[in-house]
Amino acid sequence: MDMLTKILNLLDDSGMSDQEFIAKLGSKNKNLVYEWRNKITKSYIKYIDRIAELFNVTTDYLHGRSDKKMPSSKKPEGKAYTQNQQELDDLISQMMPDEVQRMKDHAKLLIDARKK
Repeated sequence: MDMLTKILNLLDDSGMSDQEFIAKLGSKNKNLVYEWRNKITKSYIKYIDRIAELFNVTTDYLHGRSDKKMPSSKKPEGKAYTQNQQELDDLISQMMPDEVQRMKDHAKLLIDARKK
Protein backbone atom coordinates (compact mmCIF):
# COMPACT_ATOMS: atom_id res chain seq x y z
CA MET A 1 0.00 0.00 0.00
CA ASP A 2 1.46 3.39 -0.93
CA MET A 3 1.79 6.35 1.43
CA LEU A 4 -1.18 8.28 0.08
CA THR A 5 -3.48 5.26 0.34
CA LYS A 6 -2.41 4.73 3.95
CA ILE A 7 -3.04 8.39 4.80
CA LEU A 8 -6.46 8.43 3.15
CA ASN A 9 -7.44 5.14 4.82
CA LEU A 10 -6.42 6.54 8.21
CA LEU A 11 -8.43 9.68 7.53
CA ASP A 12 -11.49 7.72 6.41
CA ASP A 13 -11.24 5.38 9.41
CA SER A 14 -10.88 8.30 11.84
CA GLY A 15 -14.33 9.70 11.13
CA MET A 16 -12.76 13.15 10.87
CA SER A 17 -14.05 15.37 8.08
CA ASP A 18 -11.62 16.53 5.42
CA GLN A 19 -11.98 20.11 6.66
CA GLU A 20 -11.35 19.15 10.27
CA PHE A 21 -8.25 17.20 9.20
CA ILE A 22 -6.99 20.15 7.12
CA ALA A 23 -7.44 22.46 10.10
CA LYS A 24 -5.54 20.08 12.40
CA LEU A 25 -2.72 19.97 9.84
CA GLY A 26 -2.60 23.76 9.97
CA SER A 27 -3.15 24.21 6.24
CA LYS A 28 -5.08 27.10 4.76
CA ASN A 29 -5.75 25.13 1.54
CA LYS A 30 -9.39 24.04 1.88
CA ASN A 31 -8.99 21.72 -1.14
CA LEU A 32 -5.95 19.90 0.21
CA VAL A 33 -7.50 16.46 0.67
CA TYR A 34 -9.40 16.76 -2.62
CA GLU A 35 -6.08 17.47 -4.35
CA TRP A 36 -4.51 14.44 -2.69
CA ARG A 37 -7.42 12.14 -3.53
CA ASN A 38 -7.30 13.26 -7.17
CA LYS A 39 -3.49 13.05 -7.31
CA ILE A 40 -3.17 16.74 -8.17
CA THR A 41 -0.41 17.24 -5.59
CA LYS A 42 1.86 15.21 -3.35
CA SER A 43 2.02 17.92 -0.70
CA TYR A 44 1.13 15.30 1.94
CA ILE A 45 4.85 14.51 2.07
CA LYS A 46 5.60 17.81 3.82
CA TYR A 47 2.92 17.03 6.43
CA ILE A 48 4.11 13.48 7.13
CA ASP A 49 5.27 14.12 10.71
CA ARG A 50 2.02 15.89 11.64
CA ILE A 51 -0.09 13.20 9.94
CA ALA A 52 1.74 10.47 11.89
CA GLU A 53 1.12 12.41 15.11
CA LEU A 54 -2.58 12.97 14.36
CA PHE A 55 -3.21 9.31 13.62
CA ASN A 56 -0.79 7.94 16.22
CA VAL A 57 1.23 5.94 13.69
CA THR A 58 4.92 5.90 12.90
CA THR A 59 6.38 7.78 9.96
CA ASP A 60 8.12 4.51 9.05
CA TYR A 61 4.67 2.94 8.67
CA LEU A 62 3.52 5.76 6.38
CA HIS A 63 6.73 5.56 4.34
CA GLY A 64 6.33 1.79 3.98
CA ARG A 65 9.55 1.06 5.88
CA SER A 66 7.68 -0.85 8.60
CA ASP A 67 4.44 -2.74 8.99
CA LYS A 68 4.32 -1.56 12.61
CA LYS A 69 1.57 1.03 12.77
CA MET A 70 1.78 2.24 16.35
CA PRO A 71 4.78 3.93 17.95
CA SER A 72 6.38 1.81 20.64
CA SER A 73 5.29 2.48 24.20
CA LYS A 74 7.62 4.37 26.46
CA LYS A 75 7.54 2.45 29.71
CA PRO A 76 9.45 3.77 32.69
CA GLU A 77 13.07 2.65 32.52
CA GLY A 78 13.79 -0.33 34.73
CA LYS A 79 10.15 -0.71 35.78
CA ALA A 80 7.53 -3.17 34.65
CA TYR A 81 4.09 -1.91 33.74
CA THR A 82 1.25 -2.81 36.06
CA GLN A 83 -1.80 -4.37 34.44
CA ASN A 84 -3.67 -1.04 34.70
CA GLN A 85 -0.79 0.86 33.09
CA GLN A 86 -0.65 -1.62 30.22
CA GLU A 87 -4.42 -1.41 29.68
CA LEU A 88 -4.28 2.40 29.66
CA ASP A 89 -1.32 2.35 27.28
CA ASP A 90 -3.22 0.04 24.93
CA LEU A 91 -6.26 2.34 25.00
CA ILE A 92 -4.17 5.48 24.44
CA SER A 93 -2.47 3.92 21.42
CA GLN A 94 -5.89 3.70 19.75
CA MET A 95 -6.92 7.30 20.43
CA MET A 96 -6.57 10.48 18.44
CA PRO A 97 -4.39 13.18 20.07
CA ASP A 98 -7.39 15.34 20.98
CA GLU A 99 -9.02 12.34 22.69
CA VAL A 100 -5.83 11.69 24.67
CA GLN A 101 -5.83 15.31 25.83
CA ARG A 102 -9.47 15.09 26.93
CA MET A 103 -8.68 11.90 28.84
CA LYS A 104 -5.72 13.58 30.58
CA ASP A 105 -7.88 16.59 31.49
CA HIS A 106 -10.53 14.28 32.93
CA ALA A 107 -7.95 12.36 34.97
CA LYS A 108 -6.66 15.64 36.43
CA LEU A 109 -10.21 16.59 37.41
CA LEU A 110 -10.68 13.23 39.16
CA ILE A 111 -7.43 13.66 41.07
CA ASP A 112 -8.26 17.24 42.05
CA ALA A 113 -11.73 16.19 43.26
CA ARG A 114 -10.22 13.48 45.43
CA LYS A 115 -7.89 16.00 47.09
CA LYS A 116 -10.82 18.11 48.28
